[in-house]
Amino acid sequence: MYPQIDTLTTVPPLRVPSSTDCSAASAHTEAARPSSPHARRTVQSTLGLATGTLVFGVALGGLFALTYTLAQGRLGSLSARGTALTVAGGGFLAVYVLPGLKYPANPPGTSNSDTITDRTQWYS
Repeated sequence: MYPQIDTLTTVPPLRVPSSTDCSAASAHTEAARPSSPHARRTVQSTLGLATGTLVFGVALGGLFALTYTLAQGRLGSLSARGTALTVAGGGFLAVYVLPGLKYPANPPGTSNSDTITDRTQWYS
């Protein structure tokens, strides 16, 4: 009446390619690969930069919109403008100011060779 469970769950055996199959496939892809790079430097520095900036801006704007939506009405009697400024200020602190204070670009004392042992121990 009901089919057996083992016939429903049977998986066909996995075929592992031999070394000749792999070398033939590798030779085929080597021959089909163009000698020039995928994208020229001029394309990367113009179209690629514009695309990356646009995608990053849209993602950051989306995160701001979600955060603003969650914060709207939950920050007391702030107006829409006040809520937007508060959320933007919090994002600025979280993304730019606090990481810059925690990990400065040039930590104090990096040029002082007398403190290299102490600084190495502090970071490890």
